[in-house]
Amino acid sequence: MKTSLTIPLPPEYTWEPNVQSNDETSILMAKVWPRFLIEKSDIEEPPEPTSLSDEELSRRFLMWGIRRKSDSKLVSFASAVLISVDPQASSYSNDGWRYALNAYYRDGQANCLCLLSANVNPEFRSLKFSYALIQAAKEIATSLKLTCVLAPVRPTQKSQFPSMPIAEYLEKKSVNGEIYDPWLRTHEKLGGEILNICSESVLVKASLNKWQEWLGVTVLSSSFVPEMGLVPVLVDQKKNVGIYSEPNIWVRYKIDSEQ
Repeated sequence: MKTSLTIPLPPEYTWEPNVQSNDETSILMAKVWPRFLIEKSDIEEPPEPTSLSDEELSRRFLMWGIRRKSDSKLVSFASAVLISVDPQASSYSNDGWRYALNAYYRDGQANCLCLLSANVNPEFRSLKFSYALIQAAKEIATSLKLTCVLAPVRPTQKSQFPSMPIAEYLEKKSVNGEIYDPWLRTHEKLGGEILNICSESVLVKASLNKWQEWLGVTVLSSSFVPEMGLVPVLVDQKKNVGIYSEPNIWVRYKIDSEQ
């Protein structure tokens, strides 16, 4: 990514416009996400076939972040892919995050930056780097002359209500009458348009032994809620498998390509 990032940061921090996927990013992600969302399952889905070259796939995958100046510590970063979508659509695919990954592998002229993740070290959350990462996404999309930024947003506080239907959760309001979920509220405050639920956005299918390894507990019931999970894992004891199907919410930012 050749563009520079100009979104203001506290003076002790600086932008890293070209974050590389390595041990540094893996360590940070492990502080943010549950293991079952970032580690490989023992029941793998076949990879999406593609005619795109490794060079083109690399060009379409972007990561940017924020470092502390004093020790160059990476304290937050975001990842995204360039994909092709209808920027005027009133809704997007029900398979959300998985749709974004599949679209990343397809041929065609990209017109959209689709966020995959935003990672902020818990020690630095008070600095509102999540806001800066999203603003940077819009700046990148503008510099690349794209038409929109999309995100299958994970409503983080849904984990407090794992049995509540996602549509009901979206209707919850804070004491101030704002949308209850803080991550969705952040997107809304930054100009994001909340669109439709993608109820099968993230799918994790693994053996019960693997779930036990991830969670550190014995899996016996027909369903259970993993730590930080938004919904229960459904268990098929006969097939020795647990399936987690996580709902996300599509959010879109329209980009003025004339800027």
